[in-house]
Amino acid sequence: LDLIELRLLLEGEAVRAEFHDRGALDEARAALAVMLEPGIEPAAFHDADVAFHIALAGASGNAAFPLVMTVLRDAIAGYLLGALTALEDPTAVLATLAAEHAAILAAIDGGDSDRAGTLVCSHIWDFYTHELSAP
Repeated sequence: LDLIELRLLLEGEAVRAEFHDRGALDEARAALAVMLEPGIEPAAFHDADVAFHIALAGASGNAAFPLVMTVLRDAIAGYLLGALTALEDPTAVLATLAAEHAAILAAIDGGDSDRAGTLVCSHIWDFYTHELSAP
C-alpha cells in the first residue's frame, strides 16, 4: 500500500505539471496504441502499461520522476501482470484500463491538468483496490 500511495503522489503531480514534454507524451501515445491492439495478450499489455506510466512521469519535465517511477514499477509490476494473467478472460479489464489511459491523455491534451491528475489517481487506486483484492 505504501508504494501505491507513492505512485499516486508522483504520477498525480507529474500529470498536473504546467509543462508537458511532448516527446514523452508521444511515447505514452505509442504505448496506448499497443494497448488498444485487438486481442493483445496480458504480457504485451503489461509492457505497454509500464511504458505508458513511465512516459507520463517523464512528461512532467522533472528528470527524477521517471527514475523513481521506474523503480516503483519494477517493485510492483509483478502485481499487475499476475492480476492480468489470473483473469479467465482479461479482455474487458484490458479495455477498461486502455480507456482510462486514453482519458488521461485527453485531459492532458485538453489542458485540464487537474482532471488528468484525478483520472490517473483513480486509475491506479481502482485497479489495485478492485482487481488485486478480487478473489
